[in-house]
Amino acid sequence: MKFNHNKKLHYFQSSIDTIKNNGFEPIAVTQLNFYDAYVFNTDIEAQMAYELLEVGLEKVFAWWYSKEKFIDIVEEYEKQNGCIVKVFWL
Repeated sequence: MKFNHNKKLHYFQSSIDTIKNNGFEPIAVTQLNFYDAYVFNTDIEAQMAYELLEVGLEKVFAWWYSKEKFIDIVEEYEKQNGCIVKVFWL
């Protein structure tokens, strides 16, 4: 079975640092449909990170998910695309 991307963790590091430096704690990162995807413990934290970092500061452009929603997204993505989503759990 193949992975959905071949990125290594260091590819995401600059954005992870930006997210953390703005007070958020991502718990995982991957790439889905050629967009980076960051995972947080809750929907509220994901929404707040999105609003500040993408909409407000325009620093990180990505998908923003809670852990619960992300698990569902990964399951559906793998079924539709016939590959394993490569996730870095932080």
